[in-house]
Formats: sequence, structure tokens, C-alpha cells
Amino acid sequence: MSVVSGLISFTRVLDWDLITSHLYSTKLLIQRLKEGADTPLPDWTIASNQPTIYPRVLSQNTGKRVSIMAGSEKWLYNGIEIDFEADSRFKKISHDDGGVVVPGLEIVQNLASVDNLDTDVITFEAKTKISGVEYDIRSTIDIRLEEMVGEPYDGFIEATEGGVVDDNTPEVVATAVLHKGGAEVSEGVTYKWYRVGRDGINEIKPDPATPNKMKFKDEDIDSEITIKVEFFYNGVNVYNKTRTLSDETDTYYLRVKQEGPQDLRDNDTCKLTPEVYNRVLNQKVGGYIFEYTELDSMLNLVGKETGATYTMTTEKLDKNGGLLNLIINATK
Repeated sequence: MSVVSGLISFTRVLDWDLITSHLYSTKLLIQRLKEGADTPLPDWTIASNQPTIYPRVLSQNTGKRVSIMAGSEKWLYNGIEIDFEADSRFKKISHDDGGVVVPGLEIVQNLASVDNLDTDVITFEAKTKISGVEYDIRSTIDIRLEEMVGEPYDGFIEATEGGVVDDNTPEVVATAVLHKGGAEVSEGVTYKWYRVGRDGINEIKPDPATPNKMKFKDEDIDSEITIKVEFFYNGVNVYNKTRTLSDETDTYYLRVKQEGPQDLRDNDTCKLTPEVYNRVLNQKVGGYIFEYTELDSMLNLVGKETGATYTMTTEKLDKNGGLLNLIINATK
């Protein structure tokens, strides 16, 4: 059986190419300040705690990451372009996203303070060029700055090589990290790992010697998979986290035409038309049956459909608490 899978996210359509652009971080973008304390946690003045924010830009026409035009990038903090000579809180670097070098923004000083306990926003703007056509890129990511009440839990899934298997990376390693009160904890922590698929979530077992790590190869991914980790502290489920991994070595990948918004208002609809393409020949491949798996906010299976197209409606969302995740599987 030939299987192609994909979890979709869209930002911009130009000249019949669909460009997706997202910002990622190497570490949790949450910083909290205890009442009466001078230093927030985690302390971003410590090099090992410092997050790096970086973009990933994909072309739907190739199914692969694309490079950013050198010198076109801008980083903005709360809507204002960062002056790296004047603002010592940030450092502009180059980041290796699994073999693709992209601009990176490193946070090297603390942002949370008594006067700044809100959500800050980092924006990335740049240009890319595909087949002679320039595309504008714009992505944002939030930084949560909060007052620490008690010892809150936060979970994160790190992944080597940006979570992408490609011709130079046969395997990626995902690592589950739990923070309690802003500090990483491992003692008393246990983990449950899941693969999110057409039947909802299915548990997968890590090596007992390294229960917070899972290895994934190209045959595990089917173009793209979403994984989930449940974190338990002293036997109590304290946090859940998901992450997507992808495989750029697959010959076949999904292109999805989207008609309508992804955030639906009253009476809105969003129609999806998937197609399977050969990445090497850049040709459409026929004969596939498309199955659409609907998952709720907890990634539990709530519905399935098959057909050449899928239409999301406000009625479907209303029946499921206003949020649905959709996985598209193409089988032949």
C-alpha cells in the first residue's frame, strides 16, 4: 500500500504556489517572574537557557523548504523593528534548520519584569524567490511573560534537525522536556508518547533506557506526522504537548488547494482539494483515495469523511467546541 499523509497550515497564495511560513523556537518561549524576585525563570542571561527563534518557509509546489533572500530579513519586537546595535536583548544569528541555513533571533537577556508581564510578539519579515518570482514572507510568534503563581508546569518537545528528515538527515530525535516553576525537571517525571493518525492517537513506546526520547526515521513519518507527549509528575498528568515532524525524502507529497478562510466566522466555509504529486517529476499522480480524519482539541477521533474534496463548516466546529484538527490521508 502506498500512503501519503499531511497536516496542513496555510498563509499565502501567489502565482499558483502556496507558501507557508512559520516561526519556531529551540526552547520554551515562556518566562515568569515570582513576586518580590529580581530575576525571572528561566533566566535568559544564561547561555544554555537562551531561545533561538527561526523561520521555516515551505513551497507547496515542491513540498520542500526554500531559502530566504539574503539581506531581506527584518525582525520586529512588538511591531517595532529591532535595532541590533542599540538593543542588547536580542542577537541576530544564522541558524541551521536541519541543513537549511536561515536567519535566527537569539534572546540573550530577560524580557519579563515587574513592568512587562504580558504577551510580547516577535515578527519576522523577509523575501524568497521561487522560479524567478519574489514572495513576501511574514510570520509571528508569541512570548508569554507572566507573574509566577505557585509552580506551574510547561512542556516542550525538542527535535534534532528541526524535526525534518531529508537526504542528509536519515533520523530525527524528539526529546520531551518538562519545566516546573520555570526550571527543568526530570526526577519523578514519566512520559506517554503518541502518534496522531487516521484513528486518533495511538501510543508508541520509547526505549525504556531513555523514556523522554523517541527516534523517527523516514518510514515512520509518511511525509508528515504529529506526535503527542503526556507529561506525568509523581503519577499525575500535568501537561500535554504536540509537535509535527516531516520527511522531505518522500517521493510523493500532498498539495492542498484551499478555498475559504482557516478561521471561520458565521456561515463561513473552507473547501480543501488535495492532490498527490511526485516530488521528483513535479507531476500530479492520480488514483488516490482521500480520507479526512477529524480530531478534537484533545486529538480524539470525532469524525471521518472520504472524497475528492472536504469542506469545513461552522456547524462542524460548533459541535466540537469551536476547534477541529484535520488530517488528510491519501491511499492507493
